[in-house]
Amino acid sequence: MARNEQMMNKDDIRNFREVLRRFERLILFHNNENCCHGVSLAQCHTLMILEKLGDTTVNELARQLGLNKSTVSRTVDNLVRKGMLDRTIPSENRRITNLKLTLSGGKTCECINENNDAAFASFFQNFSDEESNIWSIFWKDSLSVSKHLKHRIII
Repeated sequence: MARNEQMMNKDDIRNFREVLRRFERLILFHNNENCCHGVSLAQCHTLMILEKLGDTTVNELARQLGLNKSTVSRTVDNLVRKGMLDRTIPSENRRITNLKLTLSGGKTCECINENNDAAFASFFQNFSDEESNIWSIFWKDSLSVSKHLKHRIII
């Protein structure tokens, strides 16, 4: 049967959305516990994106997070005050704000990664081979789909 012929019915879709909501709550619970050095969940996400991107701008960070610039700017302000980010505005173009992790920000990222890696390793260790394979397929398909979404979906 072709993949598009295996469409889920309405009940399956709603059940799937419910499972995603539960999983999201589980992830948020772990992330709230596993954010280090007193950073909020929003600050944690910001640090993780900056770690991945390296030096970047507020505009690019906002795009990556799917948030507006003013929301990201408030989070950045708090991280700058905590000494986890350096923010510079080039004199040749004052409309741009460059961001860079500080040593403290980098150490916080390491702590967040270590805590979350351990939490998720614990979560996945009880999976059977079949469940691991299903999860792997789901994850790869989800990544592919997420690259094509241009808006947020409320699940």
